[in-house]
Amino acid sequence: MPFFAQQGWLSFKQGMSRWGMGFFLAAFAGTEALLFLQGIFFWLGVGAIPAYHKLLFGLSICLPVGILLFFVAQVWRKEVYISEGKAAKELQHQTS
Repeated sequence: MPFFAQQGWLSFKQGMSRWGMGFFLAAFAGTEALLFLQGIFFWLGVGAIPAYHKLLFGLSICLPVGILLFFVAQVWRKEVYISEGKAAKELQHQTS
């Protein structure tokens, strides 16, 4: 990721891209923690975590939502950048 950001291919400056990446990372950490805890519960002989499958499903849905937010922010950034570039060229053309 740092390489792509250095090249200007990805941007973390927009709030939506930061939220998307944060959402994805939080969901990833949450699903991994839930899977780990479920294994610990079985290992201790306690049984299953209540509503384990619903929790895992809910956290898993957050993974693609975070990715979608991040990539929508990237596409939106490029569209704004392109339109600002066109506007700047038109303004420069008008003043010359």
